[in-house]
Amino acid sequence: EIFNPIILLPFLRVFTSMLTCVRKSDGSFMHAHFEEVQCWQGMHIFHAIIGILISFIMIALSLLLATTYYDARLGSDSPLAKMDSKAEVTHILHKIILIIVFALLRNEQDEWFLVIIVFFGAAFTFWEIYSTQPYYNKQIDSLVIVLSGIYLWISFALVFIKTLENTSYEGGLLLCIL
Repeated sequence: EIFNPIILLPFLRVFTSMLTCVRKSDGSFMHAHFEEVQCWQGMHIFHAIIGILISFIMIALSLLLATTYYDARLGSDSPLAKMDSKAEVTHILHKIILIIVFALLRNEQDEWFLVIIVFFGAAFTFWEIYSTQPYYNKQIDSLVIVLSGIYLWISFALVFIKTLENTSYEGGLLLCIL
């Protein structure tokens, strides 16, 4: 339960940041965080390969833990006991995809693609959680469904706000809170 939010996501973000390159005005690719490092030349290749390998290992370990390590006993004392881990794996995959896509796509023309990825990932995660209702404890199940629904609503608001980006609409934050 603690591996994904505490270890996987921050470290995955660090290791995928090794691949974050931006095109400068002269046409060269430079690292987004270390502007003196030219991408895919010299030591950057080594760091990128190490970052990719460690990311794959961490993703595989995370998915393995999510699919096999959960309390599936019906009479368990744990409120987090669940029938299966399909919804959790879907949620973890959505987070992993977001981290990788946001690390690689940093151009202004990619913003719509990022918004669509967030929305459809949130919709699919919500549908998976809502349709399977994986937790035995109905209060925990309801809480997870509500939190997933809030995430879906905020991602829908993000699509709406992005659509009205070039207008004088200023109610985006209010729409998210609504």
